[in-house]
Amino acid sequence: MIVKLTYFKPSGKYYTDSVYNANATTLHDVCAEVRNLKEEKGLPGLAAGHSDFIVLVIVDEVPYLIL
Repeated sequence: MIVKLTYFKPSGKYYTDSVYNANATTLHDVCAEVRNLKEEKGLPGLAAGHSDFIVLVIVDEVPYLIL
């Protein structure tokens, strides 16, 4: 499943975006996968060990915000 990720700094300022193929097949599972990547500081498109970002997840035109 193709997932678009948009990253924002804690202040809400846009930082960057990325696209990746998720292993999950439902929106709920994709968001859980992204949450795990965020906790492990291994989000696609960011350097390993990155700072904490707000992540906008878009799957099939459906947005989901991870704070």
